[in-house]
Amino acid sequence: MIDTLVSLPEAFAATVREARAQSRDWAGALPACVSSDAVFIGSDPEGRNVGSGGGTVHLLHGAWCEEVERGDFAGGFESWLGERARLVMHAGGQSRRLPAYAATGKLFIPVPLREEMPSARFQQTLGDLQVPVYRAALEEAGKGARVLLASGDVWLDFDPTAMPAVEGDLVGVGMRVSAEMAAEFGVFFVRPAAGEGCVAVEKFLQKPSADEIRALEREGYEFWVDTGLWFFGERALRRLAADCGWNEAKQSFRTDHGGVESVDFYAEWAPRVCAESADPGKAETSLSVRLVRLPEADFYHLGTSLQVFESLDALQQSRTRFRKSCYTSFAHESYPGTTSREHPLWLDAVGQTPLPRLEGHNFVSLLPRGASVRHVPAGWGVEALPVRGYSDDGYALRVYRLEDPGKGRVGKDARLFGIDAAAWLAARGESAPLGADVADVPLFPVLEATEITQAWVEWFGAERPDEALSARWRSGSRTSARAMLSGVDGARVLEAKAAGARASLGSMMDRMAAREEPSLMRFDFRHLAGVAAADRSTREVVATAAPSVWNKLENPLLQARWAMFSDVLELPAPVPDELARQTAFRVLAETVVAHHASERCRPRLGLKGDQIVWARCPVRLDLAGGWTDTPPYCFEEGGQVVNVAVDLNGQPPVQVFVRPTVERHLRIRSIDLGIEETVTTMEQLAGYRDARSGFSLAKAALCLVGLHPDFAVSGRADGGLEATLERLGCGLELSLLCAVPKGSGLGTSSILAATLLGALERTLDLGWDRVEIYRRVLAVEQLLGTGGGWQDQAGGLFGGLKLVSTAPGFGQLPTVRWLPDELFASEIASGQLLLYYTGVTRLAKDILGQIVTNMFLREAGTRDTLQAIHRNAARMFDALQLQDREAWLRCLRRSWRLNQALDSGSNPSSVASILARMGDDLVAGKLLGAGGGGYFLLRARDVAAAERIRTSLEQNPPNDRARFVEFSVSRSGLQVTTS
Repeated sequence: MIDTLVSLPEAFAATVREARAQSRDWAGALPACVSSDAVFIGSDPEGRNVGSGGGTVHLLHGAWCEEVERGDFAGGFESWLGERARLVMHAGGQSRRLPAYAATGKLFIPVPLREEMPSARFQQTLGDLQVPVYRAALEEAGKGARVLLASGDVWLDFDPTAMPAVEGDLVGVGMRVSAEMAAEFGVFFVRPAAGEGCVAVEKFLQKPSADEIRALEREGYEFWVDTGLWFFGERALRRLAADCGWNEAKQSFRTDHGGVESVDFYAEWAPRVCAESADPGKAETSLSVRLVRLPEADFYHLGTSLQVFESLDALQQSRTRFRKSCYTSFAHESYPGTTSREHPLWLDAVGQTPLPRLEGHNFVSLLPRGASVRHVPAGWGVEALPVRGYSDDGYALRVYRLEDPGKGRVGKDARLFGIDAAAWLAARGESAPLGADVADVPLFPVLEATEITQAWVEWFGAERPDEALSARWRSGSRTSARAMLSGVDGARVLEAKAAGARASLGSMMDRMAAREEPSLMRFDFRHLAGVAAADRSTREVVATAAPSVWNKLENPLLQARWAMFSDVLELPAPVPDELARQTAFRVLAETVVAHHASERCRPRLGLKGDQIVWARCPVRLDLAGGWTDTPPYCFEEGGQVVNVAVDLNGQPPVQVFVRPTVERHLRIRSIDLGIEETVTTMEQLAGYRDARSGFSLAKAALCLVGLHPDFAVSGRADGGLEATLERLGCGLELSLLCAVPKGSGLGTSSILAATLLGALERTLDLGWDRVEIYRRVLAVEQLLGTGGGWQDQAGGLFGGLKLVSTAPGFGQLPTVRWLPDELFASEIASGQLLLYYTGVTRLAKDILGQIVTNMFLREAGTRDTLQAIHRNAARMFDALQLQDREAWLRCLRRSWRLNQALDSGSNPSSVASILARMGDDLVAGKLLGAGGGGYFLLRARDVAAAERIRTSLEQNPPNDRARFVEFSVSRSGLQVTTS
């Protein structure tokens, strides 16, 4: 089902559609943002300028027709518009002032790697950055938003969780800039208002002067610049469609040509609708127009060649770790050795070697192998666009000055290389009809690759051009800027980018093998593997470099990432006799154990012979931030989790009893499982990875407290377990009680480990505090091979409602900030907040493996979602700190949505059917833990709704295990007492 619609130039759009149909991405040259079947690729009608409003309706209509044709939708256009939310991105147009991306669309502008970017992809494009953020913003906007319209030449970098639920038929998104900058765009004027919600738009002006803006400011208005993002409700969509000629009754356009009428959304339609909304006389018929204010956002405009450099300069100023003056993408060399380093350069899909000497502020794109351009003057651009219809290897050579407007009428305002266009043509023995659009004049020669020489580059800017070249230009094949859009050979463009990508990857691998390119390790390695695997020679380059890269890596996290990359790419394993995937998880486990259980223990009996230790612990309900606590993500970014410790049915549900025994062995009993095991040898004790044992966790904990020589100060193994217990002076009997079903999602495994270690700490007088127990639980889970993060034990050990966070690094020491729990407790007391066991179980280990694999590989989608989860925890902390009920419920809904985005199996059909029964009575909730089953925390709309939900599920339970469970906040956390 289509959820994103992208407008590209028509010929290139056809190439992208064909490539997608053939499942071909030219070794990563096709951006991820257009690769999915959920993305509709369209273009404006050929030969007609329909404006941004007409283009929007044309794109939506085309997507509707496609879904109807495929049988995915059977209703009319209006019902389709209201059916679900969609992102519309306009990335086509003539791009007169950014000619390097006129034929492909601005969506394909490469964006260099930023080291702090969580989801950096090799050869990422502007669209790869825009689409995920805008899709997330659309989800945040709520059910009223049916379309988010986005301008393709703007990169608005912001936190989508800052987007409030939109209220209104048409809602713009504004940000604060200076009056001088605002004068270049549309500007909203609103009355000052507190809060983060939508405010009514009083005026909307297109490119008002700075003086006009300041005058309105003195009248008491706030001004916010139009970011190019607009949310449409269903009413606004229908109005725009009607104004573009749509006839709802006939389900067709009423125009003579059968298509949309031209409507400029930004310059005409939006200002008119805003004026109507502010007119009291039209209040009943006008659309409600409102504004979302984004006080914190980075706005990068990439509409012209110069703006690309300006935006990247601004990006560098706000991000200190990003320092480049040469931006290369799909290029064979990362930095040409004979160029100016004082001024910025832009290279894209440059195949010519050696590269020309560049003086600065140069755009060079698609220059093929065989070309012989030696020098490009400052402020010039050179493009060699593959075109069809002239020869098998024809390139339209476009040389231009970056300041050239690329528009105007010959003999009037059109200029080429800073002079009148008519004079430029006359100097070359040519003329054009006065008043002709310069975009329609055939200025650019079509040449073979070997014909693209320095002489031609100089000819374009010469006051007295070479007469022989002028004669050849006049008699040879030529094309215009407009014709290049329809004549582009899109397949050859993508092949040129793919060839550059392969060469660039090989170059980076060589530098990494020589320990010169550590930033490569911050890319999306799953995508990188796809690029390498698409071409045999590239894969061989990577395979050849792989042993040297492995030997140079010292950071265990990077070692694990490289091992997992080797596994995905099916390279030889880095470590002999060990699968590459095993290497990755082993390195992770050893790193965790080394940092969290490095201090060996000196156990000694801290009890009298008749004493019993009793440890009990609440379970945790994770509210926001889960998964950010999981290595390796938390090692790189730190973790941030909001959770609450709760007792069930009036009792801490996890309990452990330890007593010394005369017999020199270890007896372990499980009260809830009704099983027991007696451990008499070190071999038994060390067998905690034996899947047949029901006490693997207990054995790992007993080893970790120093009863096994690997973790004891003495390191003594002589005499075996019996001798060790003889030196201790007793054996031990452990009784475990976990009054929660396995796979509950309440963190019981880790909490049982924490409770057990707490009991053993008291028994063996180890001197650990809660933080040390927390650390040791991480080590226990790695010893068991189950992995996992730290939030479960933190949730139980530290009582109450809290935010637990860690800084990046291997240590992962927790910082706990407690929250007022009055709001949470009052929701429980009122009966609106319920805890329901679904009767469906799914072990976290089953989910953990794939997500941790994606964490190792820095897979872009996973990293984006984890960053959103991280931010949501901070949002929930603020909401609970302020006791803002609506905000915390919104954060809870977001938690559940993000969990499902991270793992589609989080909401299986068996659970979804339960939730469907609650209908509108359920306003927020989430499956606890990793999802897939277990307990569901649900918040009913009101007390009556809670009673309906309870009655329905109790009278007709989905299975014989499902049930409601009473719960309450535990402010004590782990408690350990001695008889």
